[in-house]
Amino acid sequence: MVMLGPADGDLLLFTTVVGKAAKLGHALTLRVTDWTATVTFDGPTPTGTTVTAALASLEVVEGKGGVKPLSDRDKRTLLDSAAKTLGVSKHPTLTYTSTGITGAYVVQGTADLHGVTQPLEVTVAVDGDEAVATTTVRQSSFGISPYSQMLGALQVGDDVAVRLAVTLRP
Repeated sequence: MVMLGPADGDLLLFTTVVGKAAKLGHALTLRVTDWTATVTFDGPTPTGTTVTAALASLEVVEGKGGVKPLSDRDKRTLLDSAAKTLGVSKHPTLTYTSTGITGAYVVQGTADLHGVTQPLEVTVAVDGDEAVATTTVRQSSFGISPYSQMLGALQVGDDVAVRLAVTLRP
């Protein structure tokens, strides 16, 4: 079994902006600073994984687009909005548990987010000592209404890309 966390890599979320006023908003890169991943093996072959992410640990890494750069105050406001949208006070974590892994490192499993459990497929690419897992989470599939303002003219896109990149230790 291998245990991984923030010292081993980055868990990043990538949002988009949609709506008639999308040019006013920022496509965000968010980092989860408190997460753990456990990978089990049968010899050299991975057989299962569990990832847990503390949603209150989000930080804004970058905001692309918008009419002005993000200030520290803007970043705090965005994180407060994200916490409300995700219902962090009631559902503080996202948990992903694999149910199967194919030889090509396509991981089948379930994600528990916002009190809803849904199937979620994750693709893992291994290159040398780096492993990169990617997937897309559709917020509405988990009962989350993506953040919006200006009567819906400015919205966070429903799909959030997720990327977990870790350095593998021998």
